[in-house]
Amino acid sequence: MWEQFTRTAGLRVGLITKSDLVVRDIDILQEVSRRHSVTVILTITTLDCHLARALEPLAPRPDLRIEAVRALARAGIRVSVNVSPVLPLINDSELSIGKVAKAAAEAGAVGLGANVVFLKDCAKSVFFPFLQERFPTLVRRYEERFRDGAFLGGAYPDVIRERVRRIRRQHGLDAAGSPAQPELWPRDPQLTLFS
Repeated sequence: MWEQFTRTAGLRVGLITKSDLVVRDIDILQEVSRRHSVTVILTITTLDCHLARALEPLAPRPDLRIEAVRALARAGIRVSVNVSPVLPLINDSELSIGKVAKAAAEAGAVGLGANVVFLKDCAKSVFFPFLQERFPTLVRRYEERFRDGAFLGGAYPDVIRERVRRIRRQHGLDAAGSPAQPELWPRDPQLTLFS
């Protein structure tokens, strides 16, 4: 797929992954970045390895993902980090999100985002047994919060948005921002009609 992007120019291309294997494509990502506005986003839910293993048993360790951020940034690829999902009373503290932000900034990430967990019925059927096993004291709270729908309401999402904004500023990270224009970005889109 990336090879197809080397034949065009002028697009905004994003990739979101939890896999550190993205570094295998650094060479082609560099070439695509000459032609398109490319952002690679690595999802890092927590830096706590034990918690990460419990939450994402099949995903690479957080330290491997931070090293992928470092390798991408060193190669000149625009890279950002997403803390997702933000789970109430599990990884939503200022300290937890702040540690991810600090490591991301030190590794060369330019941005930080976060998404509060949402639980559709199919996810609830997997998540609630996990909670019962790993965080039994939280089951009742989660059941109450998700009784009426998949998304958390009330002030909680706003609190997390403000927390992430504060942490982002503290570590010099961007929300989305505009990347620099690639070297081979089309200068006049009208001219491409005749090429």
